[in-house]
Amino acid sequence: MNCGIARIRTQLRWFYEEYQLGKLLASLSVVAAIWFVAALVICSAERRYSVNNGTTPERFGSLGGCLWSSTIYLVSGLEEFEPQAPLSKAAAVMVMIAGVGALGMVGARLAATFVMHAQRRGLLRRLPRAKLCNHVVVCGWPERGDRLLAELLAAGGPASVLVVVDEDADTIRLPDHRKWPSVWGLVGDPSDDQVLSRAQVTTARSAVVVGTAQETSETTKQARELLIVLALRTVAPDLHVVVPAPGDPAVRRLLARQNVELPVVNGLSSRLVAHASQKHFLTDFFERLLASGNGTNSVHELQVPDELTGLTFRDVQRLLAENTEMDLALVGVRHPTTEGSEGCSTLTVNPEHANGRQVPLAAGDRLLFLAHSVPDLSSLAGTEQ
Repeated sequence: MNCGIARIRTQLRWFYEEYQLGKLLASLSVVAAIWFVAALVICSAERRYSVNNGTTPERFGSLGGCLWSSTIYLVSGLEEFEPQAPLSKAAAVMVMIAGVGALGMVGARLAATFVMHAQRRGLLRRLPRAKLCNHVVVCGWPERGDRLLAELLAAGGPASVLVVVDEDADTIRLPDHRKWPSVWGLVGDPSDDQVLSRAQVTTARSAVVVGTAQETSETTKQARELLIVLALRTVAPDLHVVVPAPGDPAVRRLLARQNVELPVVNGLSSRLVAHASQKHFLTDFFERLLASGNGTNSVHELQVPDELTGLTFRDVQRLLAENTEMDLALVGVRHPTTEGSEGCSTLTVNPEHANGRQVPLAAGDRLLFLAHSVPDLSSLAGTEQ
């Protein structure tokens, strides 16, 4: 299924469920049935009465006139013309009595829907029963989780739909909720296979496993993250999973065996502190690099096009400078490796010349760019030397 169509269907399905349109349509159907049946009874009874008594019905001789009279009986009951047949009189009385209850039911349904919507304003929207694809599943809700959502949505990737799976997802409040039209909440334990299936992790782009604000013990947090990863691997074995690297080496090894990406937050912090002590601008540089919003940069990864295989890293840099007007910088290359587990690769930032020359790019290599949007390499086709 096309993900754009799926996204539109999800929004429509949420609107249908949030405003309880199914119950409202059911109430309106009851009102319409009462209105139409009463008109048919009045029309049939008045025609039979006029034939038996030799009279001419003024308003009730046609179905259209009876429908109009039934509408007046239903809404106000102040009809100018009175039916003559006993059965049609009984039908008119019944439609007036039933109309009060039916219209009251519709009004009450509308009022309850708008009150419930007002109470949930600012809260994370509930995930509707709709098909999703290429979305990101966030397992857990840490303190200041809105910052995590902002970074995920601004990361520059194709995934722009986020599903937050947490036992308290129904009470998560987001500041300025209108900024999050594609963020959904799913109440449930993220380590439960059935809950993950409802989050449609099999069609997701990736999953991010984070702790919750209630988990104060590091041991409890690591155990819960491991359970969530095992559940994800059970439901979606090939799903890309990201977990902040735990401090316990044993837990880290267990997660690594599950083919999980483990960004080491503490190691990154220590390296940044060490380098910032020597280069005073580095903190500001990385803050701007990782910031989210308009006009900011992101790191994008693209597979080497067939036209560029055989060229070196410097050759591609030269072609980009000569053939594109995009604001981007080629910063690195990732080579797949045959050793180790499947999916391993070697990442090199600004590769240097080896013995005066660079290794040519091969099929399967991936280039890393620093750019405001996803680079388009089609302009380089046919320009390689």
